[in-house]
Amino acid sequence: MVIDVHVFANAMAGLKRLTSAGDVDDVALADALAAMQVEHVPRRLVLTVNRRALVDDQYEGAAELAARLNGVEAPSSLHDICRGLDVRSGIESRCEEDALRCRVTRLRGGEPVDATTREWRYHPTECQIICATPDMFGSRLLFHGYGVTPLAAPIEAGLLAYDTVLAADEAHLSRQLVETARSVRRIESLGEERPLSDAIAPLQVVEMTATPSRYDAQNEQGDETKVIDVREQDLEVDTDLSRRLKAPKPVTLRIAEDKELASAMASACIDAVKAAEDAQGVVACIVNTPAMAADVRRAVDRELKQAKVLGAADPRRQIDMFIGPMRRYDKNELLRSDRYLAMKGDPDACERSGLRLVIATQTLEVGIDADFASLITELAPPVALIQRAGRINRRGLRASGPITVFRHENVAKSIRKSGPYEAEDLEYALRWLAELPQDTGLSAWNACIRPPKPATLQRMALQRLESWDVENLSHTDEPLAADLALPRQRPFDITLWLRDDLNVDDDPGIGLVVRTLPADDAVAIQVINGASPVADESFPIRSWAQIDEIGKTMMAPDTVRRRIFIVRPGMDDEAQQVTVWNGSDPNAAVIGNNGTLSRQVQPGDTLVVDDSAPLFDTNIPMIDLTRRESFAQTTDTARIGAQGDIYNRCQSDGVVIVTESGKTDGRSVLRSAMLTLQSAIAQQSDASDGVIAEGDDGQADHALAYDVLRQAIAGINPTLVDAYESGETTIDMVLPTDAVDDEPMWLIVRRVSSVGESATVRQELQFGRRAGHRVLLETSDGHQCAVRNRAEMFSSLLAVPSDLCIDLAIAARHHDDGKKDTRFQELLHYRLQKPRNEVYDDTTYLAKSTFRFPAYEHANRIALGLRGWRHEQRSAAECWSERTRLQMHDAELVTRLVGTSHGHGRSTFAANADTLIPQTELQSGDPRIDMPAIHAAAVELFDRGRWETIIDRTNRRYGFWGVAYLEAVLRAADCTVSKEGR
Repeated sequence: MVIDVHVFANAMAGLKRLTSAGDVDDVALADALAAMQVEHVPRRLVLTVNRRALVDDQYEGAAELAARLNGVEAPSSLHDICRGLDVRSGIESRCEEDALRCRVTRLRGGEPVDATTREWRYHPTECQIICATPDMFGSRLLFHGYGVTPLAAPIEAGLLAYDTVLAADEAHLSRQLVETARSVRRIESLGEERPLSDAIAPLQVVEMTATPSRYDAQNEQGDETKVIDVREQDLEVDTDLSRRLKAPKPVTLRIAEDKELASAMASACIDAVKAAEDAQGVVACIVNTPAMAADVRRAVDRELKQAKVLGAADPRRQIDMFIGPMRRYDKNELLRSDRYLAMKGDPDACERSGLRLVIATQTLEVGIDADFASLITELAPPVALIQRAGRINRRGLRASGPITVFRHENVAKSIRKSGPYEAEDLEYALRWLAELPQDTGLSAWNACIRPPKPATLQRMALQRLESWDVENLSHTDEPLAADLALPRQRPFDITLWLRDDLNVDDDPGIGLVVRTLPADDAVAIQVINGASPVADESFPIRSWAQIDEIGKTMMAPDTVRRRIFIVRPGMDDEAQQVTVWNGSDPNAAVIGNNGTLSRQVQPGDTLVVDDSAPLFDTNIPMIDLTRRESFAQTTDTARIGAQGDIYNRCQSDGVVIVTESGKTDGRSVLRSAMLTLQSAIAQQSDASDGVIAEGDDGQADHALAYDVLRQAIAGINPTLVDAYESGETTIDMVLPTDAVDDEPMWLIVRRVSSVGESATVRQELQFGRRAGHRVLLETSDGHQCAVRNRAEMFSSLLAVPSDLCIDLAIAARHHDDGKKDTRFQELLHYRLQKPRNEVYDDTTYLAKSTFRFPAYEHANRIALGLRGWRHEQRSAAECWSERTRLQMHDAELVTRLVGTSHGHGRSTFAANADTLIPQTELQSGDPRIDMPAIHAAAVELFDRGRWETIIDRTNRRYGFWGVAYLEAVLRAADCTVSKEGR
């Protein structure tokens, strides 16, 4: 509902813009729009929830809606909505090939970072829905996004702080994040002039929770807080809502000794299954720790051995277990299965699947849309009990949804076994449960009219974010002493402003992938580089402690050789790095042989293990270190297939094909075809369609080999066949180090569009590679003019104040002036014809180069004395020297925007005036450019400290997030124009 309202409001804002221009023919619609105050509706909706499973659910729902809106032929019923979104985003006047009416993005840890998590920041005018975990949103808001490079951090911070609304779901679990997010408006209002925050609203915050505790008439900033909740009169009108909220859920409280608790809960589970058998319902058992879940499961298994109380079918197939996060692929498979429909209360699915009991930890509290028949639960704080009860008789279709709450005999003494909860909260839960009506118990309505107090805050107090904190955080391009951190400590310890519990083990933001890999480490690394991990195949790792447990398990003494490959995304122009960690082999050429695994990894890394790794539960695909049973030891082949290498099944952009090991003639047909293809590719590395030239003696063999490979691709991923036949794929062959006949070969086929390349390389180099295509800098249709036009369009759509629009346009028009440096032009003209006498002018200045590989560019930079040299620093000096002529409203702002146009310089620059503009450039530069004046400006800015003064003054004038927002608009204009090849 929140997503639908956001999209609708944005569409109405677009239609009202048309109404103001007199372009709406429907009189009734025009009158309705005139009465709506939608001009300042935020374009971005951020949904946060402290459960990855719910982030995925929100994303999938939003993506389904966006797919309908972005379709070439959207449904006629959505015509006005689509038209409004087109106007709101300016899609009709934009040239981006990937412009959308509505863009949906998912930001959560435990999966590889890819382009889909970055693209949103280059489209500031679009209606967007961002589904994120609290840490992923909060870290970005504080200029230190997990998985975001320092150069890109200001873009995301600025966009999330302006023209954005945060809807914090399950807000009672993220009180510190809500406090921090609410501070943005307060801190931005402290600006000297507030020219931006008065026109574009800073971050708005909405708290959503099913367990409200109290409402404040006013928050600490003096703003009125609006509360929307359900009232008794609402239930008189909405009978469906009344049935759901008032569905009876009577509570029975039982006490057990610590040693007998698991057995007692197991017996209660079996009794509940018997009671629910006639209703064809599934029973849920939710406990507080993975260890208790394993104990209950073992106790249930013991009772099942004595008698088949669950029916004639295999009892173990009638029980599912959820104790941790799953891969997205496995979750999607589960959501399409009868077992999930059974958990949602479908009687026919219960019969088909045979599922009767689900044992889980807090994973099921808010992570699944279940409708269980009854609940057996361990005592937890009231907020958690309400969430668990929300999975029982959820739709109110049963007469009752009984709940049995088990408590330890002595709550205070057993707190170590009660998971992350405090004894005080558990004791309060007992008193609160006793006050509930016996007949309706934990019904949703009882929780509304008798709200419990919030759980005890797991820290002394919430931390208030202050302006000096933001000033420190906003310095993203300078290695400050305050940024020095201990291992695994966040920069500036930003968890202080994000987490309710500072003692909890951090989510490391690391995923784990299972692959079938060659035995040779070097060959395995080639395969991983050729087929990089994708999000759907990644197991999220919950904590740093779990990483060390994985390391211990993998390196335990065993006859099987076990490896862990660490895949680290490249920074800026670097490719990803793959290294192998093998603590059991001190002679291996690896990293990290000394110390624990957690000391060798960092947030954003992905761990890749062989498919024989003994890390997983054999019933549900998830990491379960309580088991020591590997895939190789498991006889259930169907389960092995569900947990092993799923790269070829969970995405459509590539396949990995492995030849058979060896036939009677020593090689398989596919292997033979691959060897033939290898010679063909060597001969025709530039061929785009795989067709062998006429007259080639091996033409028939090559054609047959291509057909064999096509059939192999079709057998694995039919959607890739068309791209293969049209030449839109790349083919990488990986042969074993010792290429003997009975060794398998590896073939990696990928779509060209999926082949990764760093953002800097894409922007600076990509489009100059086209034959005969040069991107000029200064012509009327050149790069700088195109960026100015795009920035003007963005500013107009975003309702940026007119003075700032003009200054943004000037900054865009001159942001690359520094590229006129003759050394830089020589770099850009690599392998291109240079102008006569090597004198450059407006018709020959290039904006992009023709380098195919970053290594060549790096080598030429060094040769030309440009290592570490930044063209935008010189652009800032040139802009400052021309500040009178350019008629800026705020010369300091324009100069800052020019200098930070690629993310550098947000504190200072490394080069001084003489390094930036050496004597050779002063003497041999373009005679039409006043080089002495530019050098003098550089001295003022970078030698005498004026640049740092400008940074400080613009921060105070426009706000820390406000000036970052303006930077983001300019950089979005630059990036989108570059992507178009201009």
